Amino acid sequence: MIDAFGTIAAHGGYATVTELSGGIYKSLLTTAAGLVVAAPTFVAYSYLSSRVNTMLHEMERAGIEIVHMLKDSEALTGIISFQQSPETGTAPREAHRDR
Repeated sequence: MIDAFGTIAAHGGYATVTELSGGIYKSLLTTAAGLVVAAPTFVAYSYLSSRVNTMLHEMERAGIEIVHMLKDSEALTGIISFQQSPETGTAPREAHRDR
């Protein structure tokens, strides 16, 4: 299109169809080449974006499952406990060790 307007400017505002057709051809060819590149690129972007979102949701779900497993797991015996013992109503300081 730049060539077409350049032709019009060079001829004092008047140009024939034949003189303009070269610039119009170049602009249409450039547009077609852009579409050939843009269409597959957009398809690839959509596919990869979908894969990333799927992975993100799977990682989030796995993290939630880990939190639930840690929350539901029982405290191991013989390890320091920070919960109140039911007999005394106080929190034990350490697990009993053999001396």
